[in-house]
Amino acid sequence: MFEKAIRQAFREQGYEVKQHRHHDGQGDDADIVVSPPARHGLLQPEEVAVQVKWKEGVDANDEAAVDQIVKWAKSQKSNALKYAISSATGFTENVQSRAAEEQVVLIGGLQTMCFLLGVPDRYRADWEGDG
Repeated sequence: MFEKAIRQAFREQGYEVKQHRHHDGQGDDADIVVSPPARHGLLQPEEVAVQVKWKEGVDANDEAAVDQIVKWAKSQKSNALKYAISSATGFTENVQSRAAEEQVVLIGGLQTMCFLLGVPDRYRADWEGDG
């Protein structure tokens, strides 16, 4: 249900859902792959790959989301912008540094709620540096 809500939020913000529920049983997983709307400009990636996690509190196993989306990008030879979107209130320090190394954008807690409510730009400046 959470994944479906994230997918719908992307649609409502003008993204085209290209694929959802790609899973190979080997840890190569992208829950949603979308194309940004044209209004986002030429500097945006052609696609965004998203790993979605429904968690409470701070997810002690949050590195799995980064691992899955990184494996997906490598197996698909994709240059997609990689996101891990979680309902968790925060991310562990380990995953924050790993995500930075792997160029995975972490979105959780208030950021996720703002995205679902269709107001991601309202809080985007506050997201920088948040876990």
